[in-house]
Amino acid sequence: MNIDKRIFLFIMLLMAIMSSLQSQNCRVGDVITYDDGSKGVVFQINPDGRSAWTAALTDLPNVYSWSSDYGLINNLLPIEPMMYSWNLYVALSAETDGYANTQRIRNMGNAMIYPAVYAVDFENSWYLPTAGQMKRLHAMMPIIENSFIVHGGTILTESDAYLTSTYATDSLVWVMQNPFGGLITDTMTEVHYIRPMRNYTFQNTAAYTYLWNTGDTTATISVSPQVTTEYILTAINEMGCSDTASFTIQVNYPDFISLYDTICIGEPYNNYGFNIPETATQTAGVFSDTLLLLSLQTGCDSVVTLWLTINMPTDSTLTQTIIENDLPYSWNDSTFTQADTIITIISNANGCDSIITMILNVLENVENTVDSTICENDLPLTWNDSIFNEAGSITTTLIAHTGADSVLTMILIVNPNTYSTLFDTIIENDLPYSWNDTTFSEAGTIVITIPNANGCDSVITMNLNVWENVEN
Repeated sequence: MNIDKRIFLFIMLLMAIMSSLQSQNCRVGDVITYDDGSKGVVFQINPDGRSAWTAALTDLPNVYSWSSDYGLINNLLPIEPMMYSWNLYVALSAETDGYANTQRIRNMGNAMIYPAVYAVDFENSWYLPTAGQMKRLHAMMPIIENSFIVHGGTILTESDAYLTSTYATDSLVWVMQNPFGGLITDTMTEVHYIRPMRNYTFQNTAAYTYLWNTGDTTATISVSPQVTTEYILTAINEMGCSDTASFTIQVNYPDFISLYDTICIGEPYNNYGFNIPETATQTAGVFSDTLLLLSLQTGCDSVVTLWLTINMPTDSTLTQTIIENDLPYSWNDSTFTQADTIITIISNANGCDSIITMILNVLENVENTVDSTICENDLPLTWNDSIFNEAGSITTTLIAHTGADSVLTMILIVNPNTYSTLFDTIIENDLPYSWNDTTFSEAGTIVITIPNANGCDSVITMNLNVWENVEN
């Protein structure tokens, strides 16, 4: 807390004491005699300690009423014309402006319609009270009614309805049994009395002497205590009335606070009252800044130091190789349908960008076709765990050296064996008979196998017929 604020508080403290001393010159229930000889009973001392409200000792002699038939009620209105109550009420927010309200209504200039405000001695500062003032007067009656009686006045009664210069809202109804109460309807006849009021300003101009517990005798002092200290002021006026008040200055000390936080490089920082632009966070590392804040608890400055760690984004490249059969390939919410490169950005452990480049290699499947020709005698043929019993094609899938599929198709051609039968006839004299490295010594059949044009077996059967010689 600075010195100026302390001086201000001492001035307020002094004003409270002076108000207290001034109020000792006049108390609730005192009867004030004004210069014009009229009297009023003090029923409210205002908060400023310099003025009070007083109520006249008696009601005004004239009685006012109104009726739904708008006619004269002779027994209630001996000398005054009837007035319409709702025309009298002026709804103002200040319930203490009775004098101003009375003047306003009088300025309307119609004594026939507003006779009540002309009945009060306005020229000598008496006025028609507000509903709030009447409520306060009624509440104070048990305390001050003796002052009215002793000085020949009359007290308020709960059966009386009093005219006011403002409308009596529900919150301002001051007599619960009062038929005037809240809203007035035009189906009843009401009788109203007038209790004038007047403001009283204290005339005390006595000088004051002051004594502080520090030994100072001035009205105000300026201090800068290093520890919590109580200051006591005693004020005495010329009438010998005194009052004492005290005020304690709580001395607090500044707080030293360290805050730790992290951001990514190039980001502005706007937390905890700090406003660090992005131009100041372009380098990775630890950045510090200091801020002075007023503590709401102690009223002192708090020294706040921010230790700001500035993190870098990360950048990485991944390479993955798959075979064609593994497509489509999913990675980090991305899908590869072929060999490609995809870049994605996610948050790393520090909350900054992690830029990841994924390179996907795809090993394609290998497809080969093999043609083979065999002879009929070579059946059945076994190939890669498959068996050919005849000509045809078989497809099998193997694993290539790359790990991808190797799809092989075998087309088998089968050349058939050939079969032939020969017949020959010779005379006996031609024996022995030679044929394809075979010798017939007599008639008969010989089967030989030799390669045919396709390299397969050619089975030839030779039937030799020998005509024998005839002797006669």
